[in-house]
Amino acid sequence: MAVDIMAGLKLKSSIGIDQGTTKNDLYYPGTISLGQRTDANGKPIFGVASKSYNSSVTIINENVLEYEKDFGQHHINAVAGFTYQKSKGDNLNSGSGIGFVSDLYENNAIGSAITKGLPSTSYGDNKLISYLGRINYGFADRYF
Repeated sequence: MAVDIMAGLKLKSSIGIDQGTTKNDLYYPGTISLGQRTDANGKPIFGVASKSYNSSVTIINENVLEYEKDFGQHHINAVAGFTYQKSKGDNLNSGSGIGFVSDLYENNAIGSAITKGLPSTSYGDNKLISYLGRINYGFADRYF
């Protein structure tokens, strides 16, 4: 969006949002090699399951003022602005449950695993503020 505030002075402003969500489901049945493991005693156990959820959002705002003016043979162009960016994200992971009596529930009964997974979480919150500026001067369309 651009707005002419007065002759030679213009404000440009923009905003953007990037939002994402993912869900990962994993189940390896005991009938394939990825689903065949051993417990702490070395006995075979079958089935590996996990779930994870991730979400993130980033918001960015940019604001720029531009001034342009001619004074006889003199030309001035100036730009000043700032940007603001904020990002947040979080993650939940069930860990891998190993060893199931049946493949019937796949990864919907991870708590029933013989070897329990170690759940984990993470969270991030970042902010960035930037300032910018520039002045250009020209004389008689020859010198800068």
